[in-house]
Amino acid sequence: MTWTIDTSFPGANACGAALDLHDGAPALSIAADPRHGPEALWFRLRLRRLDSAAPAPWLLVRGVDNLLGGGDGSALQPVARCERGPWQRLPRGVPVRHADGRIDSRWRLPDAAALIEVAFCIPYGDEELDQLLADTRGRLHLRSIGSSEGGRPFLRLANGDGVEGSQRPGLFILARQHAGETPGSWVLDGLLRRIAELGDDAPLTWAIPFTDCDGVAEGAYGKDRHPVDYNRAWWTMGRRHEVHCAMRDLARWRARCAPRLCLDLHAPGAHERDGSYVFTTIGGSAAASNASTAWAERFAAALGGRFASARFIRTATYPSRWPRDTHPSFTSWAAEQQHLDALSLETSYQGHGDTAFLEVDYREIGRRLADALRS
Repeated sequence: MTWTIDTSFPGANACGAALDLHDGAPALSIAADPRHGPEALWFRLRLRRLDSAAPAPWLLVRGVDNLLGGGDGSALQPVARCERGPWQRLPRGVPVRHADGRIDSRWRLPDAAALIEVAFCIPYGDEELDQLLADTRGRLHLRSIGSSEGGRPFLRLANGDGVEGSQRPGLFILARQHAGETPGSWVLDGLLRRIAELGDDAPLTWAIPFTDCDGVAEGAYGKDRHPVDYNRAWWTMGRRHEVHCAMRDLARWRARCAPRLCLDLHAPGAHERDGSYVFTTIGGSAAASNASTAWAERFAAALGGRFASARFIRTATYPSRWPRDTHPSFTSWAAEQQHLDALSLETSYQGHGDTAFLEVDYREIGRRLADALRS
């Protein structure tokens, strides 16, 4: 065997991994592990070359049509990096159709490396969070606001502690309610970098970077994760412990600022290439609906045609495993029960049209959102 597979690091995900032949060429065959949920999407693994002359294999993802929004794989561009260098997009997938109707998809991996790391989308974990803190040079601080159900620190990033009774504008943000939705983390990274640059001119910004921090560490995708989706657990005191901790933290935040917006950062189905768009609040008062629409229009103008979907403002009418009247999302809880302006932003795993997104693009989306919030 000329390559060995490594999934023994945080955020890794691949099951049934095997090195085989495909059309006479070496192929790494994997499936995405659903990790305690009904949906699979996320994968991430490392390949180490044992034979210096061995060519890089194809990546073959089995059952690509089982991935949430995976289709036949032809819209998907996973990422790869060599020797821990920069992440690069792979070409679009090549569907592999079987006689019995099953669909796999394959991608050619780069050759010039003894170590190749592959992921569904650009990863964001503790290493990237540490880099954000280092780059912002003390202008952001990290606090533990509780513990996860798996016993990990439940963390919040902020540009200040605030003062009770202050009228400083305030922003409260969540990312990674679904652990594999890494575009949300990169958008948050860009937004917080801009918030740090603005200093005292910025709103008081508190952000939970990894709502499902256990899922992030375990390499879970996390959509509809058992026993209840984090983004359907916002009921009374919360149906997940992390949600309960976030609710208490939001109460602390709102006592220390003049709340302006609650923002929830997500990524949509796998194949979507619509850049960014928002889901406005469903239900609640007309005033709440009008407020979320006004914020959405401001964001659309800030992102422009480069990043904003042509259908930027949407309502979440897609089917859900959880009844929305008894399993509210973060934004519906914030709007209807806390009477706060709230929006959910979806940013593609892939890009916008023929343009594939990298870190710089996701960060620019976040930066533009920060400037729109400041204005």
